[in-house]
Amino acid sequence: MMRIGFLSVHNPYDRNSFSGTPYYMLRALEAQSGLEVRVLGRHSPPPTRLGGRLITRLESAVSGARRKDIGCEDIDDRGLHGIVAPVSSSLVAHLGDALTAPVLLLTDATPQFLREFYSKPIPPEADEAEARALSRAVRVIYSSDYMAARAQAEFPELAPSRIHVIPFGVNLDGLPETPPEKPPLDRLELLFIGQDWVRKGGDIALATLDALRDSGVAAHLTVIGATVPEALADPDTTVLGYLDKNDSTDAARLAEALSHAHVLILPTRADCTPMVVAEANAHGCPVLISDTGGIATLMDARGRNGRMLPPGADGAAYATILRGMTTDPAAYRQLSKSSFEHCRTRLTWDVWARDIVTVLQDITKLEHIP
Repeated sequence: MMRIGFLSVHNPYDRNSFSGTPYYMLRALEAQSGLEVRVLGRHSPPPTRLGGRLITRLESAVSGARRKDIGCEDIDDRGLHGIVAPVSSSLVAHLGDALTAPVLLLTDATPQFLREFYSKPIPPEADEAEARALSRAVRVIYSSDYMAARAQAEFPELAPSRIHVIPFGVNLDGLPETPPEKPPLDRLELLFIGQDWVRKGGDIALATLDALRDSGVAAHLTVIGATVPEALADPDTTVLGYLDKNDSTDAARLAEALSHAHVLILPTRADCTPMVVAEANAHGCPVLISDTGGIATLMDARGRNGRMLPPGADGAAYATILRGMTTDPAAYRQLSKSSFEHCRTRLTWDVWARDIVTVLQDITKLEHIP
């Protein structure tokens, strides 16, 4: 039996904390045979929704370490073969030598990436914490090849032999066992998911809708998460607003939207590895997305789960690709099927957990377990 600790600044019992990623990581690891998982720290199921946003994670992690929300006295890693620490660099740095078990540090971004791509004032302490955490970890696991390469450039002391790339999984319960039946292509059903309308390229999604209609293609756009500016309201657009995955009704509405959509369109201007790609693919929905950040790691190089466009591509460019993806019903059905298969074989938490266990098994051969 391999015994591991799960250490996170985000609550792994809350499906809304950091988009539910620590929650699904913990569940996937607990489901692995021959693995015993111990949650480290003071986490407990939340009484109310906490809501985690990507851009606040380093800021909150740094402040959390200062407040010592999880202190050395909270950590008991005796007898553990390893510690899995997702997106918690500052916490690992803060605890330092109090962690006696080998640490696997998991992340999808560097502080400098967040500054450049998100234009947020990430504090200088985040870079220092990142460097200390990297030096403390025996292995560092990035969710994309892009971020792994970037981290090596920004932190040259990080040896390539300590780096692994393992994509995150899909943050949904009850995934379809078979690809959902899609509606006829007489009207193209597009889906946009993202809370930040500007950063996620909502304006380009609307411009794509216009370009499709101008070319004679009937199309409809469903928006989840973001609020469409009133001046941009469109009769062929349905805005569902924020859907809480912890709420069974909202979760069902999200699953219905994903199952009904022909294509997820996400002309994002800045992203790490948006797992909405996996959520769409899990419902047989191919993705049309911009090639930025670590997105390429989520996409099949042969186009089996969608297509990528260069950053800055306009609505007309997206419309052109969409027409090519959906003109032939038989070809579209095959694309829907291969998108589903891509998720099942590469982008589930079970696949992620098996790869994590493999890394853990490798490091336990090198470490003495007290």
